Amino acid sequence: PDRETEPQRTAGGMPLVVTGAAVFGTGGLLGTEACGSLVDRPSDPDAPVDPDAHLDGMRARRLDRAARLGAVAVERALADSGGTDAATGLVLGSAFGNVDGSAAFMHRIFDKGARSASPAEFPNLVPSSPVGHVSIYLGLRGPAFAIADLATSGESAFMQALQLVAMGEASRVVAGAVEPKSDIVDRVLAALFAPETPQEGLVRSDVAAAIVVETETEARRRGARVVARVRQALEWRGEGARTTELSSPQEGRAEVILARADVGAEAVLAGTPWSACPRLVCAEVLGESDGLGAVAIAVAVGRIASGRTDQVLMLGLARGRGYAFVLGRD
Repeated sequence: PDRETEPQRTAGGMPLVVTGAAVFGTGGLLGTEACGSLVDRPSDPDAPVDPDAHLDGMRARRLDRAARLGAVAVERALADSGGTDAATGLVLGSAFGNVDGSAAFMHRIFDKGARSASPAEFPNLVPSSPVGHVSIYLGLRGPAFAIADLATSGESAFMQALQLVAMGEASRVVAGAVEPKSDIVDRVLAALFAPETPQEGLVRSDVAAAIVVETETEARRRGARVVARVRQALEWRGEGARTTELSSPQEGRAEVILARADVGAEAVLAGTPWSACPRLVCAEVLGESDGLGAVAIAVAVGRIASGRTDQVLMLGLARGRGYAFVLGRD
C-alpha cells in the first residue's frame, strides 16, 4: 500500500531530523559533509574496498563481507551523530542478500553431501545476518530489521526507520543499505530485476551507506548537531506516482538527487515545482549498485550539511515502486 510519513506529526510531537551519514565504497569512507561532494569526485568502480582496515579484527572475525561493509558505514554515521547509544535501532536494506555465499553453500551440499554443510557459514546466509552482525558489533539493542525491496532497498530502509521513530518504537535509528559485488547478481539477477531504466555499461561495485534518523527532542537532549531536517517522505506501489502530494521547494537553493539516471524519474518530476531543479546522479560516479538509494540519501544529507544546497528531493524508483524524500536545512 501507499504510505506517507509526515515528520511534523511524530509520536512525541517533534519533527524528524538527521544527525549523521556515511558512505563506504570505492571512493573510501566518507563522513557526513564529505558525502555531499561524492557526486563531484571521480571514482574507479573497480577499486578495491577494504573494510578490515576500519574494523577491530577480533570483534569482526565472524562477520561476512556484507556485515563488514555495513559495520564500517554504520559506525562512521553514528560517530558523526555523536556516538553509539545502546537503544539505537538499525534497518539495513539489501536487494538479494548473500546469493554468492548461498550458492556456494548449496553446491557443496550437492557435491559432497549434507555432512559438508558448515554450521558456521549458515547464519551468514539469511537476509537478516548483516543487521544482526552489525548490531552486535556496535552494541546496538534497539529494533533491528532487514529490508529487501529490489533496487529501492535503501529507500525502503530509510522509510522504515522514519516510521519506527515516528511511532515511538525507537528515539534513534540508523538506516542504510549494504550491497557487496556479486557474480550471480551481475550475470543473472541484475537482468531479471533491473530498475526501470537499466544502467548500460556501468560496473557494479561494493557499497554501503548509513543515515542516522531521530526525533528533534532526542537530538537536542544529546546535544547532537542536526545536519538535515526530514520535511516529507512518500512511498507508492504500482504505476501511479504520488506527485500531487509532493511538497514544493521552499525559498533557497534546491536540487534533485537520483540514484541513477531514469526516464521514469523525469516523468515523475514533470509538472512538479522540482522539474526545473538541477539533477545529481550517483551511479555516474560510483557505478551501479542496488544500494545506491541509500547512497543518494546520504549525498542529499551531505549536501545540506556542507552548505552546498538548502533543500533536496531524493527520488528512488524500481519496478512497480517508488520513494520520494524531501530534506531541508535545520
